Order: sequence, then structure tokens, then C-alpha cells
Amino acid sequence: MYRSKLSLLIVKKLSRQLSCKTAKYSTNPNMPEPWVNLSKKVLKGKDPMEVLAWHTAEGIVMKPLYTRDDTKDIPDELPGIFPYTRGPYPTMYSQRPWTIRQDPYNNIIRTVVEAMAAVFGGTQSLHTNSFDEALALPTKFSARIARNTQIILQEETGIPHIIDPWGGSYMMESLTNEVYDEALKIIEEVESMGGMAKAVVSGMPKLRIEECAAKRQARIDSGKEVIVGVNKYQKDKEDPIDVLVIDNSKVCALQIEKLKKIKETRDEEKCQRALTAITECAKTGNGNLLGLAVEAASARATVGEITQAMEVIFGRHVAADRLVSGAYKSEYGQSEDLEAVRIKVEAFLEEEGRRPRVLVAKMGQDGHDRGAKVVATGFADLGFDIDIGPLFRTPDEVAQQAVDADVHAVGVSSLAAAHKTLVPQLTASLKKLNREDILIFVGGVIPPQDYDFLYKAGAAAIFGPGTKIPACALHILELISKSVHEKEKQRI
Repeated sequence: MYRSKLSLLIVKKLSRQLSCKTAKYSTNPNMPEPWVNLSKKVLKGKDPMEVLAWHTAEGIVMKPLYTRDDTKDIPDELPGIFPYTRGPYPTMYSQRPWTIRQDPYNNIIRTVVEAMAAVFGGTQSLHTNSFDEALALPTKFSARIARNTQIILQEETGIPHIIDPWGGSYMMESLTNEVYDEALKIIEEVESMGGMAKAVVSGMPKLRIEECAAKRQARIDSGKEVIVGVNKYQKDKEDPIDVLVIDNSKVCALQIEKLKKIKETRDEEKCQRALTAITECAKTGNGNLLGLAVEAASARATVGEITQAMEVIFGRHVAADRLVSGAYKSEYGQSEDLEAVRIKVEAFLEEEGRRPRVLVAKMGQDGHDRGAKVVATGFADLGFDIDIGPLFRTPDEVAQQAVDADVHAVGVSSLAAAHKTLVPQLTASLKKLNREDILIFVGGVIPPQDYDFLYKAGAAAIFGPGTKIPACALHILELISKSVHEKEKQRI
């Protein structure tokens, strides 16, 4: 049995190394001789497209997922060194667990369960979250536990020594077939749109991901999906957890000093030549932008300078932000929580002549927007008017957008430990525009010990991971109503 499984594994690995376009073999001197000999033996007198249409250990035929058209631009000689993970070949996959703020030590157990599932599935690349990532950036203590989770699974369980340990299980085969059937529908839909590039331009994959995230959040908020410590078996009082504290101002000053030294000591003429070459390539289309960018980096050009060299020709991409409509509300179902928010929103509309309006913003270098999109979708389903700002905005840009849209509040999503720097700056930016009446609320990974600082810096409310969206919306609506009434009194 193990020998047949091993043969299957060899064929899998072989399929990564051979071009489906031709039966030629790579002359890469680093190619192990046994692989070359085996490839010649397997492909002798045969069509590579037929031979390499292998079955996975789960019995899935991979051939229907790609055609000759997918491989016609692949060079005859395979580039690089094994393992080859390009084109329509098997690639690495990974499992990334998620963490919960409430009763965070439970996250260690969650991580073990999800990591073990990934290892059972034959993952080649695995990331395990630290248990405190919903509170702050990981400490050395929590990061070591996360790392040791992988090491223990690798060294103590024996799982990596068995190929496809779940092979033959009806439960696993049934679930695999179900995933395969649903995945194939998505692949066929993408193909009907003209390929993945066109699908991405249309926004379809992004919206599907956001819809899935919104529905899951609704299941958690409604209690349909149990999260221990969040919506069931909650603790009466949360225990304090030591978290990593980062001085953002100090880090920023150190980075600026490093950049200053790099620019002072580099060969400026060589660097500018490399940047000019990038701009010329972007303008004419002649050359290899990636190669030129590597050369510029070798000449100590910064990422910002390399980007700017292309931006003067291409411009800067601005993603079109669209919201998924109805996903959160439909998944949540009928409930008193949703009805209470709806009644309050309608009352606000009747009294003020418009709905409560909120701008959901991402500032700084924080590129994680799933949480922000889930909140925006949930609020929209509850009757709020929602504006979404692009990623990587400055506080000044967010403040200006808030004023232009005449919102009642700005919701700041912070998942990269920059809240102590950016929230005070946003408060100052709104003050400069004479719109101190616009409320600021903050959500995301916020250590509890930072709450007082943020309140003093201008935050009206703070919501950590695990906060139910209806409760969050109701609280914000109450704050907006109070602010509007106070503003009207001042006018009188």
C-alpha cells in the first residue's frame, strides 16, 4: 500500500517538473538525475498532456482543470530549481488559523486542531498564529508556542511519515468530493468570464470572499456557530494578558534614520540611472520591469522610489470599493437584536431626514481589510449609509473624505498596532477642518491597556474582536444621535 502511495507521490512531483507543452526535458544541471531518468521513462513515446493528467490521493482527476491553452506560453525549458510551482501544476497550500480576543488561551487549542488538519492534508507550507494576535502583535512567549505547535506535530506525532493518513475514510472522501464539486463550479464561472485576470478586474473574487466573511460573522453574532468564550461558555471576567508594546514613534524615527543613511552612502548616480531605466521601460514596454526593479534595489533605491518611477507612467491604482448587500442580514435571520437596530435607524431617519452615515477607514500600512468590510456590510444591512475608504490612507485624506461625504462618524479599523499614532492624527486633521463633531470609533486589534489613551486622543468608542455587529451599531447610533442633538443645541 505504501509503495503504491509513494509511486503516486513521485508522479505528482514529476508533474511539477515537466512541461505539458512539449516532451523536452530540462537541461538544468541542478535537476537530480533520477528525476530526469524517470521523466524519460514515463514520457517515452507518449503525450505529456495525457500522462500528466494524474489522479490525486483523493481520486480527483486534475486534467479537467487545465488545457493546452493554459500552457502554450510556458517555455520549453523549465526555469528554476525543483520544486516548480507555476502554471497549472500543483502548488503549495497553507492553513492560517485565526484567533479570538475572549479567553485567548483557547486559541492555542484552536491552532493545534487547525494545524493538525493541515498536516493531515499534506500541507507543504504551514503558518500557526500566536494565541494573542487578537490583542496585539505576538510576544516572544506566544510566538514560541505557535512555532512549537508545528515542531511537535512534525517530530512527536509521526503524522508526516504517513502518506494520506485519511485515505479511504468515507467522511473525508465525501467532504473532499463536495469541496471539489463546488470549487469546479467557481473555476468554470471564472473561465466563462475570460479567466482569472478578468474576474479580478470585475471584482467577483473579492466580493465572494467578503460575502463569505459577512455570512460567517452573522452566524457567530447570532449564535448559530459556537465560538467558545465568545457566544457560549463566556467567562464572567477576562484575565489580563501581557501583550507586546511597541513605541511607534521610536520605530518610525529609527526607520527614517536608516533611510537617511542609505541615501547618504549609496552611489546616487547609479541609483538614478536605475530608476530612470524603470521609468523608460514603463513608458516604452521594452525590457523587464521586475529585473530593472531588482537592479534598482541593488543600487539601494527605496521601495517608494522604485514605485514612483513606475507611477509617473502608470498612475496609481485605486480599487473600486463595493459592498456585498444582504449577506449579513439574511444569514443572521430574524431576531430582536436586528429589529431593535432597524427601529432606531428608522426613527433617526424620520427625525433627521437622512440615515446615520459612517465612513469605514483604513490608515497607514495596514492592508488587512476583511474586518472593515464585514463591519461595513453589516452596518449597511442594518440601515446605515456606508462609505468605504481605500487602503493605506493618511489621516488627512480620511478626514477630508469624511468632511466631503458629510458623515456622522469615522470607523477606524486597526490591525497593525498603529492606532496610537494614527487616531490622534485623525482627530487633529478633523479639528483643522472644523469638524470636531464627526465622531471617531476604533475597532480591531486594540490592547485593553491602550483604551484610555485612545479615549483621551478623541475616540468615542472602541470595539475589540468578538463584538457583535448589532450591539456595535446600536451603540454608535446612540452616540451619533447624542452628537447631533448637541450640535443642534449649539446652533440655537
